[in-house]
Amino acid sequence: MVALVLVNSLRREVTLWREKSERGAPREVVTPGSVERVDPVSGGAQFVFSRLQLEARYVADDVLLLSWGPGPAPVPYAIAGERSVSPVPSVLVVDRGTGGWDLVSEALILHVGVDGGTEVRCRDGTVLRRAAPPVRRGRSW
Repeated sequence: MVALVLVNSLRREVTLWREKSERGAPREVVTPGSVERVDPVSGGAQFVFSRLQLEARYVADDVLLLSWGPGPAPVPYAIAGERSVSPVPSVLVVDRGTGGWDLVSEALILHVGVDGGTEVRCRDGTVLRRAAPPVRRGRSW
């Protein structure tokens, strides 16, 4: 038993040493960049940044689908039935000038900041979720 613990500890140290030597100098942090345009799509909007794009669509008044790209499409694990999503028609895109944009449905408000940060709120202002913009270090977002 003690031998297994020693072998595992040695493997771990070797793995950490290899990862550290492969990393080398700290990698540059890359953000989505500035917003180039906002295109309305059925049930939401597509926010095109200089390095990434965000598609935000309401699946229902209280269900929001956020997909960052480029990359593979998200797995629709939470959506039963058909793979195509029929969007909610009553979505309003509001330009907040230098403060970003709001996507408003009957139940939720999605705020997308100019830096790519997102905030989901109820109509009464209660914040349900805040997310910082995605960051790329190396080749991974």
